[in-house]
Amino acid sequence: MSELQKQLDKVSANLERLVRAFKAIQEDNRLLKTQVETLRQQVSDKTEKMKTLQDELEVIRTAKVIESADQDAGEQTEAQKEVRQKINEYIREIDNCIRKLQH
Repeated sequence: MSELQKQLDKVSANLERLVRAFKAIQEDNRLLKTQVETLRQQVSDKTEKMKTLQDELEVIRTAKVIESADQDAGEQTEAQKEVRQKINEYIREIDNCIRKLQH
């Protein structure tokens, strides 16, 4: 076998090895992309769940303040005043929405 043929065979073998490695890396890349997408979806779901829980917590806090306001018919605390302000704000917002819907 000539020296040129040996070198050509060696290059051919290296090329085949590189092609196999490239295909393996492509598959790894595909799997990693799938994992990234799954993790992104999980983060999105967790973020949405956290937002929902925060909203629920705010409702519970508001309910507790209102409940304590009913029990203490005397002086209003700062938190109670804030809750009443927030409720009035919501009512104004709802009234504005109703006006917009009527037009």
